Amino acid sequence: MEVRSARADLNAFDQLMMRPGGEPARAGDEMPTPRKAGARRK
Repeated sequence: MEVRSARADLNAFDQLMMRPGGEPARAGDEMPTPRKAGARRK
């Protein structure tokens, strides 16, 4: 099985992450916490 890092273009990713401009994260932009296994949605 191929390792993910072998498939990833890390240089391109770094360029995207370091590009100028954009806005800093705002309050409320956080990722939701992962649900526990077996938890049901309402």
